[in-house]
Amino acid sequence: MILLIWPYPEDAQRFLWVLVPLLIAQPVLAASAWSPETPATQVSQLPTVTMATAILLTIFPAFALAADRYRSAAYTDLPEAKNFMLWYGQDAVHAWDVTGIQTAIINSMQRISEEVPASDCVISTRPDLINYFVRRRSYAPPLNSVSDPYFAQQLRGSGCHFVFGMASIDERYPVPLFPMERIRGKLHIVFYSSIPIGSAGKFKLASMLAKLN
Repeated sequence: MILLIWPYPEDAQRFLWVLVPLLIAQPVLAASAWSPETPATQVSQLPTVTMATAILLTIFPAFALAADRYRSAAYTDLPEAKNFMLWYGQDAVHAWDVTGIQTAIINSMQRISEEVPASDCVISTRPDLINYFVRRRSYAPPLNSVSDPYFAQQLRGSGCHFVFGMASIDERYPVPLFPMERIRGKLHIVFYSSIPIGSAGKFKLASMLAKLN
């Protein structure tokens, strides 16, 4: 029930792993309680044991893949990747890309407190992450559908003097580094972070902190 109402479905998958020990233990405990003298108990527990076994067999390939990814992280340039849910995706190249971006974003967030006074706040598409990693107040920007000049008015109405853009996107904010593009020319870049792409010396912008003019 908790998984169904969890407000961040992209993060809910990791909660399924806590069920694995239960799925392993359920058939074992039920079978150990069976005896020739209690056939009725066997029949009543058979559906539960069957369902638990079927679910366990279904998730076993994903469990094996996760174990392999966990071990392989130590042999990459991102040993901390094992702590990120997206590292365990089936597409290894995509997992490397998104994990690298997430790592760069978190490292950037940990620098924000050096630039933003405790009395100020930060506009970000993920206020929850700013609150957690930076210990600064944070507010979400207006949606991209808000037209000018109302967009700028709502942005400044938050009272924040800093904006943090991230390369990661979601359904509400599908534009990378939002809202930087909407306020271009009205800000001063404080710092930015990037990650390498391939071996051709190219880089991808991962995050940016800017101060509103």
